[in-house]
Amino acid sequence: MGDKYFLKLAIEEAKKVKDENKFGAVIVKNGKVISSKHNLTQEEKDPTAHAEIVAIRKACKALGEKHLDNCTLYSNAEPCFMCFTAAAWAHISKVVYNKPRKDFSHIDYHTMDFTIRDLNSHFDKPLEIIEIKEIDKP
Repeated sequence: MGDKYFLKLAIEEAKKVKDENKFGAVIVKNGKVISSKHNLTQEEKDPTAHAEIVAIRKACKALGEKHLDNCTLYSNAEPCFMCFTAAAWAHISKVVYNKPRKDFSHIDYHTMDFTIRDLNSHFDKPLEIIEIKEIDKP
């Protein structure tokens, strides 16, 4: 099981969202899914309940750790800056996503001209970032 397999799981997780903010995330360590979650911002009336944030919280609880060393975050979309920074703070090693931020401009996705690659360059220990554009449906 590789990046495409786990990215497909994140895409499937995004389909669980009932509104237009269809985002899903999966966190994997050593080839095993530690957590998965979809966007809950509308359900919980919480602007921070993005799929990635909720999946990070869930993974930390599952592992009983503050940090997610050697974990990979899979997301159907390029993470926003809040989510990407949370991944860095959680010590996630790699982020894999399917669609760039600009594909979500119709839902008021902020900062189109600045990417997570730009943000990543400011961290002491940058994360590995992989965009997989072409992916078959699971």
